[in-house]
Amino acid sequence: VRRGESGEAYNVSSGGDLGNFAAVDEIASAMARIVNEQNGTKVCVKMPELMRARRAGIILENNKLKSLGWQPRYSLEEGLRATIKKFQRQNERRQDVRPASHA
Repeated sequence: VRRGESGEAYNVSSGGDLGNFAAVDEIASAMARIVNEQNGTKVCVKMPELMRARRAGIILENNKLKSLGWQPRYSLEEGLRATIKKFQRQNERRQDVRPASHA
């Protein structure tokens, strides 16, 4: 953050009104959709009812960043897709570089 205060904490989030478990549920569901699309496999994510019942959580407020002119550019799913693609490309590059044989 160029215009923020040194030592301050800034939450980078979409600002959505989600508790902890709802956020985990949303992330897991988005990941399942992405994996299903990429691999053609069927991944199903279900949160245990006990976890759903404990809806307590902390909402990540992004007002401090917004007051400095920051705005989110990507939805959660767009960010996850981009992150997964980056890791896949890195993994492909690592597989292409094989150590020399020590014969």
